[in-house]
Amino acid sequence: MVEIDVFSISDITERLKKSIEIDTQFSNIWLEGEISSLTKARSGHIYLTIKDSDSSIRCVFFKSDNFAVRDRIVDNSRVLIYGSFTLYKARGDLQFVISHIESGDKGPLWAEFERRRESLAAEGLFDLARKRILPKFPKAILVVTSPTGAVIEDIRNIVSRRWPLTKLILEPTVVQGADAAQNIASAIRNVSNYDGDQIDLVIVARGGGSVEDLWAFNEEIVVRSIYSCPIPVISAIGHETDFTLADLVADHRAPTPSAAAEMAVPDRFEVLQQIESIVLRQNTSMKMLLSSLLDRVAHFSSRIQLKRPGIELLQAGVQAITDQMSHAIRLKLVEQSRLIFYSEGKLDSLSPSATLIRGYALVSKQDAAVRSYKDVTDADDVLIHWHDGSLKARIELTGGSDVE
Repeated sequence: MVEIDVFSISDITERLKKSIEIDTQFSNIWLEGEISSLTKARSGHIYLTIKDSDSSIRCVFFKSDNFAVRDRIVDNSRVLIYGSFTLYKARGDLQFVISHIESGDKGPLWAEFERRRESLAAEGLFDLARKRILPKFPKAILVVTSPTGAVIEDIRNIVSRRWPLTKLILEPTVVQGADAAQNIASAIRNVSNYDGDQIDLVIVARGGGSVEDLWAFNEEIVVRSIYSCPIPVISAIGHETDFTLADLVADHRAPTPSAAAEMAVPDRFEVLQQIESIVLRQNTSMKMLLSSLLDRVAHFSSRIQLKRPGIELLQAGVQAITDQMSHAIRLKLVEQSRLIFYSEGKLDSLSPSATLIRGYALVSKQDAAVRSYKDVTDADDVLIHWHDGSLKARIELTGGSDVE
């Protein structure tokens, strides 16, 4: 028996919806046509049909995406719309969900530029608050550009003329073609490989060309690599009238590569003039200061001269007081010397040595003076001291009894 698959309407519309949404041919694409059957619903959503001479497609532009442009969308106008296909399951209708819309007069490249610009701006990639100040005296500059052509030579010539102390490092890349965006982004990210060279500035540059030639610098991978660069970036893409998304995200935009080189480094002659001007100002200030100090010295000298008689009188008074104090001190010293001499004589007369010289002797027992006969007993060993020597002796009590 042959089995036949039978699907419900919900099943098949679900399958169709998934098939359409996962197919990259129907996602993130541009369509060009004329608006008809325009309806601006009270919910804020916009419903319309876009058509050409042979076909038409139903579209929806949700409120969250159309707020900024809803008043400019009018019936019967030619437009470029960006978005993806999906299937509305409730009715099985194929519809196109719009995320961006531009006038058909601008052309598809310009429309894509505007769409990317709005999308990246909404993420904050172009905010002025995140722009960084360029270093005044860069030690090394990484130049991301083609290794051939006039751009790198112009930058080298200008930097060597203006500030030869800056080192230039070329990070070569293709700047046009299918692989350009990937190559440019990789070259910018390579700044982290040059830590030893103390790179503090990046210049991303190329010469002029058509919109198609410069398109690599509008690619999101390049814009995000500049945004993520850890040091300031100068963009110098094309001529002055050319403008890319790389210019918007860079910290500073130069109208030409030559202008970028002039922006990146100071002019040594201008710096020299500034130094000379500073030195001149400093010299002038020092001369003025010295002159002012000399005037003050002269002023105080004249005041001192006026007060000199009084000062001399004070000096004479001080000298007289000094003389009086010196005389009083000398008298006091003489008096003290006499007192010391008298005291020395008195001490000498009272000393044991002077007594011994007069014919007396000193008896000691065990290193202690014998002050009384009661301090000794029979057979005690003693020392007898005279002024000119000592002798050992032994006590012998006579008569077998104590001395009274």
